[in-house]
Amino acid sequence: MKSKERFLAALNLDQLDRVPLFDFLESQNLFKNLIGYRPSQYKAKEAVEAAFKLGHDAVMIPFGGAVPYQDKRDADIYANEYVDEWGTRWKKTGYSWPVDAPIAYPIKTRDDLKKMKIPDPTMPKRLNDIKTAIELTRNKIAIIGGILGPFSEVYYLMGLQALSIAVYDDPNLIIDLHKLTSEFFIEAAKRMIDIGIDAIVIFEDLAFHSGPFLSPAHFRKFTLPYLAELVREIRKRGVPVIFHSDGNLNLILEDLVDIGINALNPLEKKAHMDLSKIKEKYGKRICLIGGISNEVLSKGTVEDVVRETLRAIKIAAPGSGYIPASDSGDLLDTMPIENIWAMINTVKKYGNYSYLGHTK
Repeated sequence: MKSKERFLAALNLDQLDRVPLFDFLESQNLFKNLIGYRPSQYKAKEAVEAAFKLGHDAVMIPFGGAVPYQDKRDADIYANEYVDEWGTRWKKTGYSWPVDAPIAYPIKTRDDLKKMKIPDPTMPKRLNDIKTAIELTRNKIAIIGGILGPFSEVYYLMGLQALSIAVYDDPNLIIDLHKLTSEFFIEAAKRMIDIGIDAIVIFEDLAFHSGPFLSPAHFRKFTLPYLAELVREIRKRGVPVIFHSDGNLNLILEDLVDIGINALNPLEKKAHMDLSKIKEKYGKRICLIGGISNEVLSKGTVEDVVRETLRAIKIAAPGSGYIPASDSGDLLDTMPIENIWAMINTVKKYGNYSYLGHTK
């Protein structure tokens, strides 16, 4: 089975030869180990080269790049800060590569929305990295186009405090923001599909470790209709959807599965996302991506990582529909290189479906 075929088969719960290999690459240390240097930005050239060297079956390329498009007007004034095209101010902290930290938000009231200039998703240069990835992968591995979900962009426009107040003071403002952000990312998805990506991941963090940011009722009122529309527009074009959210999603997990996502990532263990229970309840409806403890990958020994990887494979791989990966949602600088390779090599050794039932 070829890499691209294997990855897409897993998303569709089809029969496999072995468990696929994939993870989001957010470790500059890992890039240096693989390609010889630490890239300043997450770009297709480095990401594709790293994916091939890891033996991954897919690579993620974000729409328009990992760093938000910038407003250059104040770049010389704030050396480590910048304003993106939506009006959000970001700070380069050195701790959150490749995406920086949001520190100020443009929307507090409806008057702010009236003044906001809506970005244009049809700018041709937004597809440059996707085109580069298509050229470099040569159809050997799957290309996952990355977009934000509507709630995530609303969060970046308002910040959690103003958003929480508006839930009660001006709920229609939140609905209007969800509508315009959803429209932007629907167009982004269409454009990536048109040039040939194989899957789309929606980055839509919705929860703390304790539970969702919004109550289930508010989530269903404000976010779910627009998230469902985004998934529907992607799926009707024949492209599978991976949904990414850290945190404890248990109170809204049924909603997410019902809107038609193909896969869920990253199944954060310390946020009570129990891999065994989720596999039992939803394993015949969605593919699971993740579930291998970030804490073990970051702080454990190689032997600990082998045991943790085997645990996850034994739970979630039988019957197809599982892609082992870190439950932080990405490979990070906190993870020793030898631990990352221990996870990968364990998947390669024990992820063959001819003897998957015999892992110890």
